[in-house]
Amino acid sequence: MPLDLERMDGHRGANPARIIELMERLEFRSLARQIPDVLHVDLQNHESGIKNHGMKVGENRIIDNEVKLAEVKLPSQAELIVYGRSAGVAGRDPRVLIVSADGKLTYAFDLTKVTLNSYLLSLISEAKLVGYDVKSSLKTLLGMGATMLPEVAHDVLVAAFTLNSLLRAQSLTDISADVLGYDGSSFENMTDEELLGRGAEIAAAIRAIATKQREELAKNSKFQFLNSNVDMPVIPVLARMEYTGIQLDSVYLAQFSEQIEDSISDLEQQIYGHADAEFNIASPAQLATILFDKLGLPTAGVKKGKTGYSTAASELDKLRAVHPIIDCISQYREVTKLKNTYVDTLPKLVDGHGRVHTTFNLTIAQTGRLSSTDPNLQNIPVRTELGKHIRAAFVAGRGRSWSAPTTASLNCVWRRQ
Repeated sequence: MPLDLERMDGHRGANPARIIELMERLEFRSLARQIPDVLHVDLQNHESGIKNHGMKVGENRIIDNEVKLAEVKLPSQAELIVYGRSAGVAGRDPRVLIVSADGKLTYAFDLTKVTLNSYLLSLISEAKLVGYDVKSSLKTLLGMGATMLPEVAHDVLVAAFTLNSLLRAQSLTDISADVLGYDGSSFENMTDEELLGRGAEIAAAIRAIATKQREELAKNSKFQFLNSNVDMPVIPVLARMEYTGIQLDSVYLAQFSEQIEDSISDLEQQIYGHADAEFNIASPAQLATILFDKLGLPTAGVKKGKTGYSTAASELDKLRAVHPIIDCISQYREVTKLKNTYVDTLPKLVDGHGRVHTTFNLTIAQTGRLSSTDPNLQNIPVRTELGKHIRAAFVAGRGRSWSAPTTASLNCVWRRQ
């Protein structure tokens, strides 16, 4: 059957809105944005997937050249919706910044093509920001050269965790679905181009979520106080901490790694001596065979799984007084773990200035304490000698000083609180 080109001209009688809805549902977002041009229709006010969710999407204006940048107008000392994306270490490679003042117009800055001038940066710095994971947006601003960070008025991610500390799904899409009933295309895993194209929609989602969260927070004075006086003020501080990073003495760690390697070799020989055999100490199966079959250690009270008796630390602790090999194995595990996790790994994570950057999280620990990830710097032991040696690698930068707080100074801080 020959191809009927006339019938293939499908824009005649097509429903552009339904086509876009289908493509968004299938996550063909780039194709969805091309539909208005391909079908020669005006869908500027299209709101597929966001109807009836309290999201009022205004005009989305992509700023990708100096002419458009010169036309940007932001109010002074206003409350701004922001959403930033950066790449590289600690957000030092700004990619996209979405800014909206009144909901009618959203600016989506392509930071790979334009650089915000000092005037625009100052307007944003003097504003009060509302956003999702505002800490990331602040690091985007720092990456653009901002010296003064704005006040954070509301962070929908942090507020969602304040209202429900058991919250596990924390993406903007998850929170939009939970708070607004949003069922449109995902806001995550977008290319920079896709993010620029959906700037107004993202700003609308953040604005609608913030409105509802503020209403909920107002009903609980304790949550309101925590959100306004603890969580929001600390966000700019954490942004600077993450962006600045911590100076690391990589040369010291390299030398220390060689010393630890000698200690590991000594522990291996002690373990082999107690076992009267060489084996893979890191293998639970081989270790269980040595302990329970060859050495005949008691198994009463030791957990047993499908593959045999457990050699987990909690189970070996039950046998610590039975045989000296147990202490050697525990030391071997601690030393190899710290060597692999910190001593050998941290120097690989430093930036060009010798600084390592971690992420401080406000929305992971259910108790509300800060947690550290990528890398986790809170798990370095405090009391062991090995842990103290690793901590000694974190040093003050040139021209700065650092000293460990004394017990007396900590007590003074506690009394003041």
